[in-house]
Amino acid sequence: MEKRCVLFSPIGMTDPIKEHKDGPLLHIIRYYHPEAVTLFLTSEIMEIHQRDDRYRRTADAIQPGIQWTVLEHPEIKQAQQFEIYDEPFRAALEDLHNRYPEHEVLVNISSGTPQMQASLYLLSATMPFAVTPVQVSTPAKSSNYGPRGKTQHFTTVEEELSRLNETGADTVGDKRAARLHLHNLQATILKKNIVSQLQTYNYPAAASLMESAPELFTVKAQFLCTAAKLRLSLQTEDAHRTAERTQLPALFSLPGHRLEPLYENILTLDILLKRGACGDYARAVSPAITTMMEAVAFRWLGKGKDVVCCQDRAGIYRWDLNRLRQNTPELLDYFNRQFHGSFRGGAVNAAGLLNVLRYCRETGYPQANEKDLQDFEDLRRFEEKVRNFAAHQITAIDAGMIRAASGMEPENVRDILHRQFERLCDKPVPWDDYDRMNRALIAELDRK
Repeated sequence: MEKRCVLFSPIGMTDPIKEHKDGPLLHIIRYYHPEAVTLFLTSEIMEIHQRDDRYRRTADAIQPGIQWTVLEHPEIKQAQQFEIYDEPFRAALEDLHNRYPEHEVLVNISSGTPQMQASLYLLSATMPFAVTPVQVSTPAKSSNYGPRGKTQHFTTVEEELSRLNETGADTVGDKRAARLHLHNLQATILKKNIVSQLQTYNYPAAASLMESAPELFTVKAQFLCTAAKLRLSLQTEDAHRTAERTQLPALFSLPGHRLEPLYENILTLDILLKRGACGDYARAVSPAITTMMEAVAFRWLGKGKDVVCCQDRAGIYRWDLNRLRQNTPELLDYFNRQFHGSFRGGAVNAAGLLNVLRYCRETGYPQANEKDLQDFEDLRRFEEKVRNFAAHQITAIDAGMIRAASGMEPENVRDILHRQFERLCDKPVPWDDYDRMNRALIAELDRK
C-alpha cells in the first residue's frame, strides 16, 4: 500500500488544464491522490483564482475531499525573483509536515516560474524532514505545448473538464509524473557527523544530532542510539529495555549475567583507552580492579563475602573481626602479621583483597596460582601508583607518564582485566560489543 501523501504546489500558466490535457497540479493529484494540498499564489495567479476558483474546482472533480490551504501573496508581483520564495516555501512545507507528520510531503516542481522550481528543488534536499519533488513532463515530452506565451484560452471549469474527459489521455495510463529521489543534503551531512561521533563512541553527541532532525532517521536508529548512550553511562537495565524496542538481534553479550556489571564497566574503560584518554582511564579503573579482585579472592577462599565481612549503615562492606575470628582464624592471623600484629578491619579495598589472594596462594588453596596472583599484584601496583598520581594532576596525563609511575602500559591493565574476567566466567567473552552496536546503528542510519 502506497504511503499517504500531501502536496505543496505553486501555480503556473499551464495549470489547471491546457490544450485539453492535465497541467502539472492536476496530473499529480490524479496519480498520487494527496489528502491535502497547499497552493501558493502570486499576485497574478490570485486574480485568476478569484475569478472562478479553477484550481480547486478542477481538482475536486478528479479527487473529491481534498483538504485545501490557499496561500495568497499579493505582494509578489515579480515572480522571477529567486530570493523571495525560500522563506514562504519553507514555512508552508513545515506547516504541511506538522499537520500531517506521518504523510509523505510532495512538492510540484513543474508549475510556476523557474525560480520557484529551483527554490523548491533545493528545499527538497535540505529540509529537516523528507520532501519528495515530483516532476511532470509535458504531453508532447517537449519544453512547451500549445500556444506560446504566458496566457492560455480557458473557457469555464465545466467545459474544460468535459473536453479533458473526452480525450481520455490522462485516464488510461498516460502517466507523466515521477518522483525525483534526491539525497537529502541535511540528512547526508547529519549522518556523516553521527557516524563520526559513533567512531569515537560519543553517543550523547550522536543522540543530540538525531534529536535535531528526528524525521530523517528511523525509530529503530533513535532507540538504538539512546540505548548506546544509556549503556555508556552504565545504566544497563534501561539500556536493555530501550534496545529491546529496536527488535534487533541481541546487542549485549552477557545480559542478566551476575558479572554483567563488571563486564560493562570494563567495556567503558576500554573506550577510554580507544579515545586516548589515559588520565581518565587511570582515575576510573580502580572500581573495576577492586571488584575483580573481590570476586577472585572469595572464589579462591571458597567462602562468601558475608562470612568475613559486614555492611555498615552506608552499605559499604567492612572486614568483621568477629566473623574473621570465628570463621577463618588463620586469615585473621595472616592479616595481623601484615599489619604488624594489629589488624583493625576497615573497608574492603584492593589492598586488603590482595592480602586474601596472597594468603590463599601461600596456604595452598586449590584455585590459587602464582600466575594469577602476579596479575593482581600488577593491578594493585598500578592502582596504588597511578591512581593517586592521576588524582593529583590537573594537567593531561599520557601513556609515558603512566609508564614512568607504574612500569606498566594502560594496555597491560586492559589485557589483565580481560584475561581475569574470562577466567571468572570460565569462558571467552567478546570485547567488541560497542563496535557491533555501532555497526548495527550505522546500518540503520542508511534505512531512511
